[in-house]
Formats: sequence, C-alpha cells, structure tokens
Amino acid sequence: MTAQREEPPKRSDLLMKEVDAVRAEIVYKMQLAHRVTLAILVAPTVVLPAMAKLAEQIAGSPSKLGATAPQFDFTILLIFLCLPPLLLWGELFCQSQVNGIRRAGDWLRGLEQTVGLAKSGAPHVGWETWVSSEHRRRWDDDVFQFLTRSLVLLYYCAASWMASVLGGELVSHSGLAAAVGLAPEFAKPIARDLALWFFGSLYAAYFVFKRRMQYSDLPAPELQAGAVLEALITQAGRAYRAPTGDLKFPYVVSSLGTGDAAPADPLRVRGETARVLGVYEELYDWDGTFCGAALLDAPAPLNGVLEGVVKNFLAAQHGEDGFVPRTLTPEGTQIDPMELCKPLLAQGALAITRHRGDQRWLEPAEFAALTQFVEHWQRERRGPSGMYMWRSALESGVDNNAALVHFPPLSIEAVDATCYVARECAALALLAAERGQDTLALRMRRHALDAQQALLKRSWDDSAGFFWNLHVESGLPVKIASWTGLLPLWGSFLPRDVLHRMIERNLGPEGGFLSAAGIATLARSEVSFNAARRAYIWDHTKQKRGEVSNWQGPAWVLPNALLADALAAAGERDLAQSICRRTLSTLARDLTRSGTLHECYDADGGQPLWAPGFVSWNALAVRMLQWSRGQVATVLPEGLSSASLHTP
Repeated sequence: MTAQREEPPKRSDLLMKEVDAVRAEIVYKMQLAHRVTLAILVAPTVVLPAMAKLAEQIAGSPSKLGATAPQFDFTILLIFLCLPPLLLWGELFCQSQVNGIRRAGDWLRGLEQTVGLAKSGAPHVGWETWVSSEHRRRWDDDVFQFLTRSLVLLYYCAASWMASVLGGELVSHSGLAAAVGLAPEFAKPIARDLALWFFGSLYAAYFVFKRRMQYSDLPAPELQAGAVLEALITQAGRAYRAPTGDLKFPYVVSSLGTGDAAPADPLRVRGETARVLGVYEELYDWDGTFCGAALLDAPAPLNGVLEGVVKNFLAAQHGEDGFVPRTLTPEGTQIDPMELCKPLLAQGALAITRHRGDQRWLEPAEFAALTQFVEHWQRERRGPSGMYMWRSALESGVDNNAALVHFPPLSIEAVDATCYVARECAALALLAAERGQDTLALRMRRHALDAQQALLKRSWDDSAGFFWNLHVESGLPVKIASWTGLLPLWGSFLPRDVLHRMIERNLGPEGGFLSAAGIATLARSEVSFNAARRAYIWDHTKQKRGEVSNWQGPAWVLPNALLADALAAAGERDLAQSICRRTLSTLARDLTRSGTLHECYDADGGQPLWAPGFVSWNALAVRMLQWSRGQVATVLPEGLSSASLHTP
C-alpha cells in the first residue's frame, strides 16, 4: 500500500506560529522591562537613606573612617559609587526592551497588512498587548519615558552627590591626601568636584547614547518620500565618476560604504577584497544600467550616466566575438574575466533613445557592437530547450540564487536569463527598425518570440503557477521558488491566464513572496529561506569558497521595482502600489534610523542587512515614488518598462 504523502503546512499556519512566538517575546520583554523598572524605583529608596546615614556619621565622626573596619568602609563606598552607573544601565536596558517590543509590534502590524489577518477574523486580530493600538502605544511610551527619565535623573543626582561627598571624606581622612601632598581642607573639595565632574560626564554620555538607540516612529509618508528622494540623489552624486583610465565615459559605482563596515563572519578568508565589505568601486553591468535609467530625469551630469554606462561596456567588447565582460574598472583589471555582461545593454540604449527622441547619441560602430553582443548571447548561451544559460550564479548577479548556485557552469537554463534575452532582442529589434535595418529587426523579433515560447512551453508549471529553471542534461525542472521565476511577469508577453495564475499563487497571502518589506527574494516555503547578512558559496569558476550577497530571503529594491512595473503594466495597480509603498517605507525607515541606505533588508522586519551607502538600483525608488504620485506613466523608464516594450 502506497503511503500517502504528508501535506505541507499551509503558510497561514506557519504564520500563526510565528505570530504566537512574537507575541510571547513581547510578553517576556514587557515583564522584564517592568521588573527592571521596579528595581529602578525601589532600590534607590532603600540605598539612598543608607548613604545619607553613612554620610552623616562620617561628618559627625570623621576620625572613625577606616579606623576600625577599613575594608568594610571601602566596600560600602564602592557600592555607593557604583549606584549611579547602575541606574543609567538599568534605564538603558529598559529602553532596549521597549525597542524590541516596538519592533515586534511593527512586524505584527506589517503582517496584518501583508496577509490580511485583520480581515480574516483570525484570533490574533487586535493583538492583546499595548502595541496593538497606535494611540495607546504612544501614550504608554510617553508615560514610561517621562517617569523613568524623571526618576532616574532625580535618583542619579542624589546618588552622585552623596557618592561625591563620601569620596571627598574618604580622601581627606584616609591618608590618601597626605600621600599625594594635599592638605585635608583642599583634598575634600577637589575629590568631591572630580567625582561630580565624572558623574556629570557619565550622564552626558548616557544621554547621547540613549538618543542614538531610540527606536523612533517614522515621519509622515510625504516627509519620508521627500527624504528618500533627496538621499538617493545625494548618494548618486557621490557615486558619480567622471571618465578615467579605461572607462572613457561617465559612470557610477554601486556602493560608497561608510568606512566602518564590520566583518560579516569572524571566519572570513584572509585577503578578500573590499567587495566583501559592501564597498563596490567597480562598474557592474546591471547596477550601472538600472541606476543610470533611474537618473535619466535627474540634473546634469547624472542624467548622462546611462549613456556612459552603455558606451563603456560596448567599448570593452572583445573583438568581433561580441563578448562583453560584466565588470569594468578604470585600471582595466580583469575581476570577472569569464563572466558575460547581462543582456541589458540594448534595453538601456532603447531607454536613452525614448528619453531623447532619437538615436543620434549612438554611433554606427557602437550599434554594430551592440548587435554583436546580442548575437553572442544567442550563439553561445542558448540551451537545448531554447532557453538561455548563465555561466554561474555570480554571473547572473543573484549571487546565491538557490535555483542556480549549486550547479556547475552552463548546466542550467535559467528563467531570468531567458527573460532578459527576450527583452534584449525585442529592444534591439525596435532600435534596428528605427534605423531602417528591417532584416535585423525581423530576425531579432523572431529570437524574442522563440525565447518567450521556450519559457511558456518548457518552463511554465500551471499547477504551481511558476516558471522553473531547467537542468540542461536531464531536462528536469529545478523546483526552487526564487524570485527570478517571477521575472516573466516583467517580460510583457504572458497570456492573461498565465499572468493571473502567477499572481494568485505567488503574490497573494499564501504565496510566500509578499512580505512587510516588499517582495522577498526566495519563497518562505523554501528550506533555505533566511535573513542572513551575507552568504558563502562555492565558486565553480574560481574553485574556491567566496562570501557573497544574500538573495535567499532578504528584500532588495530591484526585484520590487521590476515586479511593481510588471504589475502596473498588467493592470494590477493596487498590488503594484502596495509593493512600492512597502519598499519606500523600508528605505525611509533605514534612512531615518541609520542616515543611509543599504543593499538589502530583512523581508519581515525591514532591518538593513548589508552594504551601507549602497546606491546602484536603489535609485529606482525615485521612479517608484514618482509613479506612486502620478508624476510618470510607468514605474520604470520607458524602454525598460513592461508597458513600453512590445514585440509585434
């Protein structure tokens, strides 16, 4: 008798377990904060009278200090001197617990909005804690902060004064003054003033630290958006590079760093480059393309970045073979010499052409190089099923793509590579038609349609509502739900029934991708889903282990921008708006609390994970904001948008 296959738990059941765990954590943190607060309130009421009594005895009989039981006196004095710092530590500890409670509350409220628990009648609606109501939460926060600040300040001043007086008495009557050559009448005020200065400095440091650790509410949405927009333009300006060395045209670097990036892992391999620390000074293919496209409407010279990026990569082409490396440096250093540039250059060229109204910026020799580049992809990377292949997960840019990373080079026909090539051929067809090269245009249209049909016939799984990568040798699907399997939504070629099936199965409450911070890079149902800051993979090309960015769960701006654009073009405006709001709120929260933007974020809580000062495709948030406000027609610039790229 065949054993029945055990049904996997529904995502809603898993979420309920997570909710229960978070609620339990909230209760624990609340109890802990209340107990420490109680200690702050009670302990000084016992210790301060004892300090006053001891100070009175010392003042009445100073000769007894240290005469009969010096060790006891010094022990008591040490305890009294430690009381003020302990008060400050207790208050900071309480604040850390409150921070944890508020983060958990934000997560729960985001979860409500994400999966619709507030409308489902679930027993967790109206979370039975003070984080459930916004007004009550703020009122309790204000009361807590006022009481603790007032009492801690009162107790701290009293304890510091008494500890300073006792310290002065000790110094003047214990022989320490004579040892340093001070008269007793001078030793007492000097010791007391030094103690007061120390305690005053300690409180100032405490105040500054407490302000920095404060978990603050976000500003109003319009203020958030304005701050994000300003920060993106500012950081893009800092990332802008004038022509230098082998890079003959302007470009942008991907990440600026902050100078204080900490290692992700204490076991890091020695000798790894600054890229490991989230500082990217090279010119990367899709980073430069998407960043430059987002800046087409920015002030000069930023509006010329995309042209510079496209021209720099075309200038780096290796002869008539058409190969273009995916990474360029001013020094001409071959960082990833075997990895091919992603098929995005024709789409970038089309975006520039649509923005300027003509192709005069693109020289005939450069157009010929662009054609050779696309033909290289068609000739060298087309797989047996008609889909296209990456050499490695690193070449794809999704460094540890769970649906690709564990396979040797050129052994997987990838959904994302095929989608990019289909769009690239369509873009080149449109450019060729405008130049009167009808034969080339027709050929590229056919290649685009062939790639699209290969995806629909070989990769599409109607039961799962998903596009799977294919193993070249066996032809079997790699059934791992990475965000790259959603990219055909952006391809602008899906039949309506396929499109709606994908949205229903993957971007709804049970889909596993839509989270509080936006679209996660891996479905929550996958065993490798995680929120690690970094990841380690085996680099098949270099035959060594390497530390890379994590695309197995965290939310990145790029997938959210691409899918929001696709959904908007498909008429799913509400869902596209929701994705834009989640992404922009995540960036605004990061900017408010850290003063910069990062590479990726925890999909549930929105906490920044890596690469402070990251620019790259974060600049697409400018377009997402403009589209949300109705200032532009599509989420992505024309030429990259799903709504503006069609293949007749």
